[in-house]
Amino acid sequence: GAAVCGLGRYEEGLACFEEALPLAGEQTGLQRSILSNRISALESLRRFARAAELAEEFLKLYPNDSRMKREILFLQTR
Repeated sequence: GAAVCGLGRYEEGLACFEEALPLAGEQTGLQRSILSNRISALESLRRFARAAELAEEFLKLYPNDSRMKREILFLQTR
C-alpha cells in the first residue's frame, strides 16, 4: 500500500490497506501502521471527513498517540 501511494496511486494504495488490515491480526504494530497509512491515503485523496472519522477511531485504540492527535487538529481545518 505505501509503495503504491508513493507512486501517487492513492485509491489503489487505500485498497491495499483495507485488504491488509484483517491480515494484521493481533500484530498491534502492524495494525497501527496500516490504520495510520489508511488515514494518510484518504487525506491524499482529499477525503478529509472520512480520514477524520478514522483518526478518531485510531485514537480509541491508541489514546496516547500524540501524532494522531495533531493529525486530527489538522483535519479539523479541512
